[in-house]
Amino acid sequence: MPQISDLIAMFKALDREEKFKIISLIAKEGENSVTDVKKKLRLSFSTAHKYLNDLEKAGILKSIVKISGTREKKLYSLTDFKINLNPHNIFTQTKTVAMPESTIQIVDSQGLTQELKTSKLYETFVQIGIPVWIVETMLTKLSNELYDGMSVSELKSIVLEILLKEKSMFDKTVEKISSERFFGDESLQNILKQKKLELPFKMYISGDIDIYNVGIPKPISILHDLRFPLKYGIIGLNPPGHLGSIINHVRTLIEMTHKDVIGPQAFNHLNVFLAPYVSELNYPQLKQTIENLTNIYPHISPTIEGAALYYCLDLMIPSYLKKEPAIGPEGKVVGVYGDFESESESVLKAILETIGNAQFPRLIFNLHKGWQKYGLIKMVIDILKNTRVLFANLTAPWQKHASYFHEVMRIGSESNVNETMRTGNCQTTTINFPRVAWQVKDESQFFEKLDKTMDVCLDVLTTSAESIGGKFYTTLSFISKKNNGEKYYEIDNATYAICTCGLDEAVKKLVGAQLHENKSAQDFVIKTLNHMQSFINKKKMPLKVGIAEHIFRPVLERFAKKDLKDFGSGIHYKGSKDDPSYTAGTSVAEDAKIDAEEKIKIEEKFHPLQNAGHLSIIKADREIFKLLKLITKSDIGYFVIV
Repeated sequence: MPQISDLIAMFKALDREEKFKIISLIAKEGENSVTDVKKKLRLSFSTAHKYLNDLEKAGILKSIVKISGTREKKLYSLTDFKINLNPHNIFTQTKTVAMPESTIQIVDSQGLTQELKTSKLYETFVQIGIPVWIVETMLTKLSNELYDGMSVSELKSIVLEILLKEKSMFDKTVEKISSERFFGDESLQNILKQKKLELPFKMYISGDIDIYNVGIPKPISILHDLRFPLKYGIIGLNPPGHLGSIINHVRTLIEMTHKDVIGPQAFNHLNVFLAPYVSELNYPQLKQTIENLTNIYPHISPTIEGAALYYCLDLMIPSYLKKEPAIGPEGKVVGVYGDFESESESVLKAILETIGNAQFPRLIFNLHKGWQKYGLIKMVIDILKNTRVLFANLTAPWQKHASYFHEVMRIGSESNVNETMRTGNCQTTTINFPRVAWQVKDESQFFEKLDKTMDVCLDVLTTSAESIGGKFYTTLSFISKKNNGEKYYEIDNATYAICTCGLDEAVKKLVGAQLHENKSAQDFVIKTLNHMQSFINKKKMPLKVGIAEHIFRPVLERFAKKDLKDFGSGIHYKGSKDDPSYTAGTSVAEDAKIDAEEKIKIEEKFHPLQNAGHLSIIKADREIFKLLKLITKSDIGYFVIV
């Protein structure tokens, strides 16, 4: 039986499906080299090398170096490892070794004497379900009370007395931890309490609203501008001198930012900003280096695992970047980005050929006017077969100074697209629109209740902004520390969002039809979104508050389950009674019997009115290229094709 430390190492090493495939391959074929694994499982060299190394460190694989011709070759084979877990051996492995063993003679209820070992007592308590840490504490204190000739009833009384004292201490500890000041005054919940704003958290618990971050207020996301570290360097790293060294800058930038930003990170115009570094490389060299970039996620510090990573790419250099100074090796200006069209295309090609099907990084393609003229669009369409990618339709006039990232987020600027980078979203609240609808009788009551709910959302956003802004200007973190006179994270450009949820179900209650069934339902949603924007404008907020679409299933399910419980089975929802959910934001219902073109015509009405984010999920019911042309002629801003 392996020791607990060995089991932990094995489980940590078996954290990805590809590693099981490696084990299966070697079990079937015997010895394999890194190159063998790379080719047979279609992994990058760096990924295959890391996974084999992880498995060897955990004792699952072993290696031997053999001479093949004039070259050394490292071959991996399986060890005779075993993983066997059950309650008994978990107990055996976790049982304390520091517990002193003692034996006493104890008198049972019939007056008979029998031997009792503390190890037996330990095992008995654990097997009836008492947590190990309680048993250890209890037996440590009990050891001073044991003596030969003790009766069973006396032993029971002493055990209960010890536990009651522990319970009293535990209750006091719970009381202290429950006090609002135990974790300091930094969580959003505590800050709202101090401001005597009790309603937001009550509405969060009741399912009227959702608050993305109820913990310590921090920026939620960031859209990186790689030009900053290329020009100035980053935390102990000088500006990179060649393409390969940029990998370290990207990894360091992600890890340093994650200390201050709790959620997704994205790199905008990635292939464009890398273009000035490739002129000295032939294509195989470029592809090998880019492969390290597309496989960077497994090599980032495990502390950021779970935080999404996105690469935003351009089929062509956007017009607003063509005359921007191009940052090249060692941070020097080497012309303008418009000079590097072919290099940008080569970087994009290398990314498309090496991206694989890992969960992250995910790709976002910025589609500008003229996108269909570029040959690489065929490669983009090809990877759709195996990889989920997102598209930002930047062809419409209202998208002139906009950037997209994550699964839904949009950042816009009135004058300069540079203002949409080195910033992100700092807080989002979501309104449960079906719940608003279930509680009112008519349209006027709906808008009256919506206004009250929006007031609560604005309290949350304002409180979050005040807390984040206060720390931003008074603490020295990576994103707030000045570098050459500039802070990396532009807090004044960050967005705060009020999100829509379940409007398809809400209009079914209020209008009597779903979005795909009736134009009056669509008109009601347009009226609602305009009302929301007007409400925000009248408040003259000192921060950038926008409207976004909520698409994430856990919140949609939480709202539907709560409403089903509170209002009964008469409400409108999708899914089953045991697994209910609402439709994302302003989306058409998934089961609507309409084609892609009709869905586009409906949802394009709502995207320009949700200026902080939106997403359309379009089913491919025709040739992809034709579908892309259809979408980019519409006002759909952000979409994914499935």
